Amino acid sequence: MLAEPAPTALEQEQLGAVKLEEDEIAGQEDHGRPEPRPRPEVAHQLFRCFRYQEDMGPRASLGRLRELCNHWLQPALHTKKQILELLVLEQFLSVLPPHLLGRLQGQPLRDGEEVVLLLEGVTRDTSFVGPLDLEAEHQTGRNLNKSPKR
Repeated sequence: MLAEPAPTALEQEQLGAVKLEEDEIAGQEDHGRPEPRPRPEVAHQLFRCFRYQEDMGPRASLGRLRELCNHWLQPALHTKKQILELLVLEQFLSVLPPHLLGRLQGQPLRDGEEVVLLLEGVTRDTSFVGPLDLEAEHQTGRNLNKSPKR
């Protein structure tokens, strides 16, 4: 597997924010309250940035990774198709060249089709509610394909 490029200053800042949020979550455990679930995007970053810690041991480390993955992908809420789309989206974003990634900065991305539409300069109908509404997005994509070419 190829080594990932060094994170940019923005990515380092975001990872720092993720670390701070992880520390805040860990600090809340000390108060006897149940551990709050991190937002999916935070859990995703924590999952991807997770490093093995000797003091946790292998069983606890694997358990933590499973927990973060569940918080990120939310299998109780999402279909297999939606989870696969999240994984494909992540991989697609990881292979895009930097100049294309820059065009996506600050955009809420729900799936690969949305990324393609943004990169092609097409706006998507946002009348549906919520991320991962793949059926509505599939319909939107189908309607775009039927429109006359310019």
